[in-house]
Amino acid sequence: MTIEAKHSTEPESMQPHMKIAESWSCLNAWLQSMPDAIPGGLNAPASDDEIQILEGALGVKLPEDFITSLKTHGGQVDQDGVCFEGESLLDVKGILNEWTCWREIVVDGLFDGMTSDPDDGVKDDWFNLKWIPITKNGMGDCLCIDLDPAPGGTVGQVVRMLHDDDRRERVAASFEEWLCRMVMDITGLDVEEQQK
Repeated sequence: MTIEAKHSTEPESMQPHMKIAESWSCLNAWLQSMPDAIPGGLNAPASDDEIQILEGALGVKLPEDFITSLKTHGGQVDQDGVCFEGESLLDVKGILNEWTCWREIVVDGLFDGMTSDPDDGVKDDWFNLKWIPITKNGMGDCLCIDLDPAPGGTVGQVVRMLHDDDRRERVAASFEEWLCRMVMDITGLDVEEQQK
């Protein structure tokens, strides 16, 4: 079964769900027979030092599920290779580079007075410095971990940031949920069947 990687209307507690380790284990097993599915493959784990430096540069504490993921695979090797719905999964350096680009635009005041059209639980900023990019598509768009949600949102939810569109879609309640959906989408895995 292929799952659309959109925000489901199904209650989050009722959705099929895998933990970070399970998602990566399933994807890694599938990649053994489909090694070209992720261009360049996946990186080795990010080190504690790399994660600490990243958090210091961003001025945030990253969610535990995302840290767990970085400690399994620190993004994908080819930062321009697409896989996750036409986007590449950023490594530690890529996360900081993308965030720094957005930060410079914010600091320069180019977004002053601009608001977005967000889903419930997402602030109406054009870009928020507590949105941490985790993917890029090469056209200025990214998915971000939202560490500053609006009322009704959750810290760590995943938000789609479009550079030339005011929509701000809440695509998952957490990175763990997003990764699970991506693995189901890529591999065709049915989590309900897997967990029986």
